[in-house]
Amino acid sequence: MRIAKCFMILFALVIAMSGKAQTSDIDRLKSVLEKTGEDTSRISLLLTLGRHYEGTNLDSAVLLTHQAYELSKKINYASGEANCLRVLGELYMKKDNYFFGLQTEINALKLFEKLKDEKGIAETYYAMGNIYERVGDHHQALNNFNRSKNLALTLNDSTLLLHCYSSLGYNYYKLDNQDSAAKYAQIAYDFAMNRRNNNARLPWTIALMGVVQQEMGNPAIAMAYYYEAIAKAAIFDQKGLFPYVYQVMAELYQQTTLRDSAILYGEKALEASQKINFSKGIADASTFLANIYSEHDKNKAVDFFKLSEQLRDSIFSVQKMNQVQTIAYTEELRQYELHKQQLAEAEERKHNIQYAAIAIGVIIFVIMFLLLSHSIIVNAKVVGFFGVVALLIIFEFINLILHPYISKISNHSPALMLGCLVIVAALLVPAHHYLQKWINSKLVEKNNRIRLAAAKKIIAEFEKKNIT
Repeated sequence: MRIAKCFMILFALVIAMSGKAQTSDIDRLKSVLEKTGEDTSRISLLLTLGRHYEGTNLDSAVLLTHQAYELSKKINYASGEANCLRVLGELYMKKDNYFFGLQTEINALKLFEKLKDEKGIAETYYAMGNIYERVGDHHQALNNFNRSKNLALTLNDSTLLLHCYSSLGYNYYKLDNQDSAAKYAQIAYDFAMNRRNNNARLPWTIALMGVVQQEMGNPAIAMAYYYEAIAKAAIFDQKGLFPYVYQVMAELYQQTTLRDSAILYGEKALEASQKINFSKGIADASTFLANIYSEHDKNKAVDFFKLSEQLRDSIFSVQKMNQVQTIAYTEELRQYELHKQQLAEAEERKHNIQYAAIAIGVIIFVIMFLLLSHSIIVNAKVVGFFGVVALLIIFEFINLILHPYISKISNHSPALMLGCLVIVAALLVPAHHYLQKWINSKLVEKNNRIRLAAAKKIIAEFEKKNIT
């Protein structure tokens, strides 16, 4: 009991200290914002300030992020527009407007695709996965988390990878696929433990390990993970984790017939959800408390049931869920068409490489034929012409092969891509010049041999005629 009291005192102190630090950061950001002009720095400040308001005032967070979006449009900062839309989508989700949140994320995704910003695309897929998770469409959530994970692996983005592994584990758990849940939970946990410093995702992975242990029938181990997750969540200021952990702790206490503890943590889950305006958490906790009070206190049970049903009717109504499903279906069709287009472009690129290789082979064959022929005298200008054509085709051939890698390295920056191609050309031109000089010298030698042989033949024929 004494240990529990010490834990709660420590928990309260951590929360109080983090609250003071956050207020100080907001004041500092406001001060800097007043001195900043209408440029990309102001956009970054508005987004950062909006992030600080997420846990306390969602309306202010939306307002600040929308200001950043409008400024991005005003100064034609496309990357800023896309980032602002992605953040707005997350904020609308937290305000329980899943339809508008998903639509905003799709608009962000289209902008990132246009900019060929793979990191932005990966982060948007992750944000879309979170929305699907909130509305209970765990299959679609897995689709988007997997897309995000695959891009994160390509980009070697360890932070996003950790988030993806953790979210994949949780959604497999919700689908009762315990093997996959345990697999990704362990990957996420190992990943997080290897980067403890400045790792706000660590509490979530610890909580996920607790869920896995609970499903495996190890309640004591699960409870130890849950307590550790709560302590870490307080340190890293992850208020969004408390409703989830308190809820599963309440359910675990109910399973072990510790009714008073189940009620205590059910109420904690409700209170934590109300503090961050987490409607789904409020509804889940209210439903749990309604069920547990139904046997002993009918009045309280009715009150909690009314609260739960009211929230579910307003947030998870059939009409709203149908709207989300319609957007999801439309987006999946768009993704399918986009995938088909990418496959077609890859096939076309493959064919172009083959055509370029054939053209290079034909030109090399012609040059070698003219160079090695013992009967044809070739003008050096003809070989020079074929050499220039071969140079251009080889340059295009190398460009076709290297283009995907150059685009990735340069992040599709026109200036950087041009610089890479200039470097390739700078290497090819001297090589072409050296080769052309060598071919010309061999050509001169060959032409001289043919002319000398022809002259000897003429002299021999002339001498033969004189003798006869």
